[in-house]
Amino acid sequence: MPTLNHTQFSNSILNYWHNQYQNCEYVFKSEDLSIVINPNLDEDYQIVKLTLAAQTILMVSPRFAQSNNMNDQFNWDNLNWHGADQIFYYNEQQLDVVKDLPKLYLIRPLTHDDQQIFDEFCQNAPSQDLENAFVALDHCLVYGVFVYGRLVAAASMYSWDKDEYKIADIGVITLPEFRQQGHAKRVIRTISQAAILAGYEPQYRCQLDNHGSLALAQSAGLTPLLQWDVVLAN
Repeated sequence: MPTLNHTQFSNSILNYWHNQYQNCEYVFKSEDLSIVINPNLDEDYQIVKLTLAAQTILMVSPRFAQSNNMNDQFNWDNLNWHGADQIFYYNEQQLDVVKDLPKLYLIRPLTHDDQQIFDEFCQNAPSQDLENAFVALDHCLVYGVFVYGRLVAAASMYSWDKDEYKIADIGVITLPEFRQQGHAKRVIRTISQAAILAGYEPQYRCQLDNHGSLALAQSAGLTPLLQWDVVLAN
């Protein structure tokens, strides 16, 4: 079975991804490709693809496996892929750095008492950003950046997959006129600190063609681990 050979990441993250496929039934295996049947695949997905360096792991649902002959001639590229996400985490060195960051007076937690402020922020944010970033006031952690009393950037976290894995997925939005000023980087690191201190691993995802978001992850000290893509169930 393929292994995640990234020793700079925490065991909890590596174990999480290992557990996605390690006990599955093989359909096909080569040096760079493994196909497994995963009976525990999320019901929303027919296929989940993990790309780890030079290896690809395809996890298919039992229903998909029964309906398709998945040999080495199967045209996987012809499927309706959702679009790959690059998934980032803090490596063990950066986890320690972020945990010890000083508090920034421009950034504070947001609560339901900030509903009006948050609603005004959303009204001024591009609709595509709201859809892509999935920042919400009812997530488990929400932080905002204020400039002269105005909310100009916000980040939130929700539990990824099941809460037992303690992985917190990050979304962040900055108002267009306040970009390129470091607000997104700082709020990601601040909310990540809160998550780490609460026992969670921060996770950041973005599409491979979103160059601004990829650069943001790097500036925030995050390190890419793998790419994740899905074919949705009909």
